[in-house]
Amino acid sequence: MAGSAQKILKVFISSTKVDLEAERKAAFDAVLKAGHMPVGMENFTSGGDPPWDVIKAWIDDCDVYILIIGGKYGTLYLKTKKSFTQMEYEYANAQGKEPCYCIIKPEALNAKVKLHGVDAAETKHGEKFNKFLAAVKNSYICEFWSDEKEIQHIIASKLGKINLASEPNITVNLPQSPLFSGPTIITSNIPPGLAHYIERTELLNQIRASLASNKGVSLQAQLTAHGGFGKSVLAAAYAQAALASNEYPGGAYFVNCENRAIAEAFSELLLSTDETLKMSTTEKVQFVRSHLASKKSLVIFGNVDSHEQWLEFKTSGLYPTCDILITTRAKNIAGLEPIRVDHLTLDETRSLLAKFSDSALLPENDEAMKTILEETEGLAVLVAAVGGSQRDAADPNDWNRYANWLKTADTGALPDEKESGYPNRTNVILDDLIAKLKPAQLRILEYAAILPPNRIRLSWLEWLLGIDATSETEPLDVGNDKLGAIYPVNWHLNQLKQWDILRPLGESDEIWSVHRLYRKRVTETSLSDIKKRNEHVSNLRLLSETIWKSADEIYEKFSLSDTFEVINQAVEILESLAEGAKSNLGLQLFLAYAYRNRGSSYGRAINQGAAIADFTKSILIHENYIQIVNLSPEAGNQLASVYIDRGIAYRICLDLDSAIADHTRAIEIRESLRLALFEKGDWHHQFQSNLAYAYMNRAIVYAIRLDFSQAIADFSSAIGIADELRATLSALGSWHLGIRSEYVKILRNRALAYEQSGQINLATADFHAAVEVEAIEGP
Repeated sequence: MAGSAQKILKVFISSTKVDLEAERKAAFDAVLKAGHMPVGMENFTSGGDPPWDVIKAWIDDCDVYILIIGGKYGTLYLKTKKSFTQMEYEYANAQGKEPCYCIIKPEALNAKVKLHGVDAAETKHGEKFNKFLAAVKNSYICEFWSDEKEIQHIIASKLGKINLASEPNITVNLPQSPLFSGPTIITSNIPPGLAHYIERTELLNQIRASLASNKGVSLQAQLTAHGGFGKSVLAAAYAQAALASNEYPGGAYFVNCENRAIAEAFSELLLSTDETLKMSTTEKVQFVRSHLASKKSLVIFGNVDSHEQWLEFKTSGLYPTCDILITTRAKNIAGLEPIRVDHLTLDETRSLLAKFSDSALLPENDEAMKTILEETEGLAVLVAAVGGSQRDAADPNDWNRYANWLKTADTGALPDEKESGYPNRTNVILDDLIAKLKPAQLRILEYAAILPPNRIRLSWLEWLLGIDATSETEPLDVGNDKLGAIYPVNWHLNQLKQWDILRPLGESDEIWSVHRLYRKRVTETSLSDIKKRNEHVSNLRLLSETIWKSADEIYEKFSLSDTFEVINQAVEILESLAEGAKSNLGLQLFLAYAYRNRGSSYGRAINQGAAIADFTKSILIHENYIQIVNLSPEAGNQLASVYIDRGIAYRICLDLDSAIADHTRAIEIRESLRLALFEKGDWHHQFQSNLAYAYMNRAIVYAIRLDFSQAIADFSSAIGIADELRATLSALGSWHLGIRSEYVKILRNRALAYEQSGQINLATADFHAAVEVEAIEGP
């Protein structure tokens, strides 16, 4: 029987998503079986909901608007405080689209609630939902449904009654049957109108040049970036521009390849009918390939997971002969130099935010723009979300407010900007990445999250991962390649570098920073386990101790510059750990020791200003420690030693008053220890020697100031303590060479003070005494 010309209607299907998934599928099938084309969020599958501008464009392009209402109101649009479903209804009604309203029967809703619980009914926005439902019922004759079959019957009946006398936009020969059976592919499914897309002219030109220069080559263009950088949006923008200039008369198509066989995803460009349901995936792909070959076409294979996934499709014999644009997180899919989609620059960030509020371009907002760029890492999805959130704020021009909030906001609290063309939430993108990391890569990120964020050395991460991999208790699984060989530590580091999670700092290949957002997300998730964090801190402290030992070995070779480089690494590690563990007194005290040691190194290098700064940091930590924990002999003695170190640095700088003040404080601390310990019998020889050393150092400063009487008094105090120590140790046979040398030094210094003050006899006596001690034989 001869066929008749029939207009293929475009039918927009509107409903809430999660609670009506089965009903939406039934509606799509009903439209297809009636020989028409369904349109909805399922048509663009790059992730999340399409932008509002895209939804409006789809409604504009449709002939029929079908609304399915269940028990939920739907997600609110921040700008209007209405659900997307209500906004779609109001917009379609205003545009005069042919309506078909399907509302769930009360008994059917009750059955859903019994089956699925309260999630099937509205619990948050009941008043809004009731007003919306009343408006729908009053605007047009409604149909009521209890299951998917009734929805399909309502839609088939409605479409069968619509007047098809208008000029058809697609004409085909159909048999006299209510069912459409001829196979065809969907129309171009690239979302129209990316209103907030930031123009990246250079990248668009690279795509165009790559496609133009690779005709006949299997892989024609590849966009590479991790989630949220905007590669899918960039690909869609290129396709829209090319469609507008009629470069692709055969259309442009998006195929979502994530976590699935590419051939299967590609086959879904073929509309589902009774006939196509009987076809194999290969037969469907062959039909699509044939269609695409008839006119110049473009296919975007989005979110290709790996080289292996692509190679399987490429060698299957199903590869299409059309322009191909791949978006992928992989560095390289098939040997072609990829086009890298990078972080937004400051100018690009301003430009994108200016699409939401022109004030982003004002000079007074420059600092806020820099902060927003820093806190978002120039991630397109998040910059767009910032713009959308700021546009809806009470004061859209107050960028400083938003910039300051970003500094402390958790990634899970960051906004979801659905109208910007970047549909994924930032925390979803980050979680998706973390879920795909190998255990060793996640461990690297965990360490990086508590290391200095802007000075992470690859050597640190290599050392830490190596320690964990060789642990005798719970060795970390670093994984094997396809041949069974164990991945080296560098392999995991290189993966994170390729994915732009670890980024180089300056021109050095050694110093890197960790992507701020991934650092935040790992801190919020993986490191919430206190036990795990403590284990990581313990390993980092062990690393710093290893570095100190290395510094000592380097110093023995008299390489001061190399020594400082290594010492600074240890201090940086300890500073990052102590900052996140201010209540950990042991770790704070270890940092104080590190500052003292670095200060001593500065002193050797004749940089007394830097030495004094480090000694001061050490003193502040020690003093704070002593306020919290009662003065212990060890802690007090250590604090006194740092005061003496700083006093010596002040003396070299000829700041004699500060030097005397520091030595006086050291003497006070050690005299209080003598008072507390002597009666207990715990005033051992090391404490005695240290007290004598404190008096001697203050005496030297007095001598430099030509105050010889004070100098002689302090030298005498030091000698008196040293004489007590000499008597005690001589009786034990342990007055050894090291202690004798210190004793000789004090005698000679007092002799010089006597000489300068004109007391020659006393000076001579001290010199003779020093010579006698030096003549003593033995260790």
